[in-house]
Amino acid sequence: MNLVPNVLATLVGGAIYWVIGGLWYAAILSKPYQVALGFGADQAQQIKKSMPMALLLFLISGILSAYVIGRIVLVANAATFLQGMIVGLWIWVGFGITIVVNLQVFEHRPKPLLWINGVFYLIAFPVLGGIMAIWK
Repeated sequence: MNLVPNVLATLVGGAIYWVIGGLWYAAILSKPYQVALGFGADQAQQIKKSMPMALLLFLISGILSAYVIGRIVLVANAATFLQGMIVGLWIWVGFGITIVVNLQVFEHRPKPLLWINGVFYLIAFPVLGGIMAIWK
């Protein structure tokens, strides 16, 4: 059994993860996200300076997520988009939301971050699972 995901699917999946994150954090929930993080206007310049590196690291994390989810999809023998999404959902249940909840509980993060970050992974992981399942 070949457990190496398709390289192009992994790169495209990572890019889609990056786009979903951009839409989620910068377009749809920009203001609530900034408020939850406590960002004010005085921090805007500092954030802008670090943004290129943050975006690059987010893309790399998306590619790594796509690769790992792709391997799990192969082990699970998911062959359809829906089957891949179900695998991605289980990954969210086992890792995505549990990590977000642990960060919430032990780092005393603002409650809106639980929802903002948790729902992002609820969307991103199943989408990656679906992509990796159909593009072998």
